[in-house]
Amino acid sequence: MILETYDKELHDKTLRREGYEDGYNKGINDGIRQLISTLQEINFPRENTLFKLQEKYELSPEEAEKYMAEYWKE
Repeated sequence: MILETYDKELHDKTLRREGYEDGYNKGINDGIRQLISTLQEINFPRENTLFKLQEKYELSPEEAEKYMAEYWKE
């Protein structure tokens, strides 16, 4: 009975969508990490980097701070 309701096309479409979402999220995360690293290398102030993250990636202050805590090297 289970095999009667299996929709291979829907299954394949779902897998592609999930793969796209995973790749998109990884790309955003990599971009944020690179931006923080680059701005830190050129001695851009931490507060300004935090603001730039919020502006460029449309992050809340809390989300931006989370990324800064993870990638900003003291």
